[in-house]
Amino acid sequence: MNKKLELMVELMYVMGQFGKNLTAEKTAEIMERDGSVVTGFVVTDKYGNVGIIDKGAVRWIDKAKFHNMMHNEIEFNGDDLVKSVESFAKTI
Repeated sequence: MNKKLELMVELMYVMGQFGKNLTAEKTAEIMERDGSVVTGFVVTDKYGNVGIIDKGAVRWIDKAKFHNMMHNEIEFNGDDLVKSVESFAKTI
């Protein structure tokens, strides 16, 4: 089995998903190409807001801002991140 395929299988196992998975595929490509490693996870709450967890730190981005950051050619300011898990939790 080639390295990319092995990485994809591991990533899909961690994500609890099987079959074609674009996230796992892109992650495996980046890991193989750059030698990057997984240091965290991205989660989405029931409202579509996104939490980025990395090495013990957590930041929440509201659904619309995350979509714009990922799909539009805009400058993204880190100050747009929702302050913290605690402040985000107060909004729900």
